Amino acid sequence: MRYPLLLALVAAASLTGTSASLAQSPGQPSRSQLDSDLARASGVGELLQAADRYANSGYQQEAKAIVDRAAQKARSSSDWQSIAAAYLRLGYMDNANAAQRRSRDISR
Repeated sequence: MRYPLLLALVAAASLTGTSASLAQSPGQPSRSQLDSDLARASGVGELLQAADRYANSGYQQEAKAIVDRAAQKARSSSDWQSIAAAYLRLGYMDNANAAQRRSRDISR
C-alpha cells in the first residue's frame, strides 16, 4: 500500500514544481533573471553575452533570436566576427558563414 502514497507525493511535487527549464542546472540563472539581464543589454557584445547565458541554460532558440538581434546592430568587422562565432557555437553554420562574409566585406 506504499505505492499509492508514493504516486500521490510524486504528483504533488510535479504540480508544485517551478516552471524552470528541465535543462537548467542548479546554480544557473533563472529564466526571469536571464530576461532581466537581456532587457538591460544594448550593444552587440552585451547581447552576445546574454545569448551565451541563454544557450548555457538550455534556451537554444531564444539564444539564436538574441544573436539575430545582435546582427541587426552589428557595424564593424569585429562585430560580425563575434556574431559568426556565436552562430557557430549554437550550430548555425549557414548563419556563421554569412556573418564571416559580412565581416570580410566590411574589412575591404
